[in-house]
Amino acid sequence: MGNNLFIVLSLMFFCACKTLPENKVEHTMPAATNPGTCNIEGKIVAIMEPTDKDTSSICSKYPCRAKVQIIKVFGCGSAVSIPIHGDDISEMQFAYTLHSTEIFPGMKTHFPGLKKGDVFLATITQHMTMGSAGSFMIYAYEVE
Repeated sequence: MGNNLFIVLSLMFFCACKTLPENKVEHTMPAATNPGTCNIEGKIVAIMEPTDKDTSSICSKYPCRAKVQIIKVFGCGSAVSIPIHGDDISEMQFAYTLHSTEIFPGMKTHFPGLKKGDVFLATITQHMTMGSAGSFMIYAYEVE
């Protein structure tokens, strides 16, 4: 009787556990952020060609802007005036380009680079611009 009860309870426990679809990883980040920032999970849906006219800038040589689909918003700090929600697509600036940071030999932190379809975690920072709602900048990201 004791073994049967154990087996039944074990089956109930395993059936009740939340399972993720195959090849699906659930990402998490803290919800609390600094003023003017949001913690997000995003997906690169398009990479914009370099358009910087200053030929000495890194963004004239490598792409620095991408269209990002917001998969999940973990939280936004105060002073974020651009509302963002899951499934929104927003054009964002990457401070160190979407290329691998190996192009910056003295940089201590390494980012692997992002391509279309990549999913990442990041804290995005809103930059205010005269005459517009502003834009988002990504200084660091994590690919899982």
